[in-house]
Amino acid sequence: DNRREVDKLSHGKIGYVYLYDMEATGLHEFVRQFYSQITKPGMIIDDRWNLGGFIDTILFNRLTKKMVAAWVRRDGVAQQSPSDAYIGHLAA
Repeated sequence: DNRREVDKLSHGKIGYVYLYDMEATGLHEFVRQFYSQITKPGMIIDDRWNLGGFIDTILFNRLTKKMVAAWVRRDGVAQQSPSDAYIGHLAA
């Protein structure tokens, strides 16, 4: 599938999310696919041939969320706020 191909060609540096539709199924799949790859430095959001729907604003807000703070705890663990902000490059 496309995700495996992108992963192989990018040596694991680019994530791939396919949106089947812009409704509940698409939102569920976005959450499942996006957050499992959120640490990759690049991400492709593929919405070609999707069946349409109503979640475009939700996705836009999620994809444009900005990191406002980053720090390293005393135990050496790096953290950021908000924790789910994507700081890599996006292509759609």
